[in-house]
Amino acid sequence: MKVYYNEYKARKGLFKVKIVIDDGNIIKDIYITGDFFIYPEEVIWIIEDSLKGVKFEEETVSSIIRDVFAKEDAVLVGCTLDEFIKTIMEARPVE
Repeated sequence: MKVYYNEYKARKGLFKVKIVIDDGNIIKDIYITGDFFIYPEEVIWIIEDSLKGVKFEEETVSSIIRDVFAKEDAVLVGCTLDEFIKTIMEARPVE
């Protein structure tokens, strides 16, 4: 297992992501934190739960996040959905 991390300073907030990925490139755990705003707030937990058990690849991760945002009618304040996804996908192994 490897731990990946990234942070991104958006216009109005800081995103931090920590991802635990197994040897098969499967997300075992993911934590998305920071001082950003998302409505409704529980969407962040829905995204984290939805990403567990999936392959850490851009097409899959992006599709799941976009589906959750659409289904929950979620809104990010201070950054775009693309920036949010990019922060997750640019996470790199912690040495």
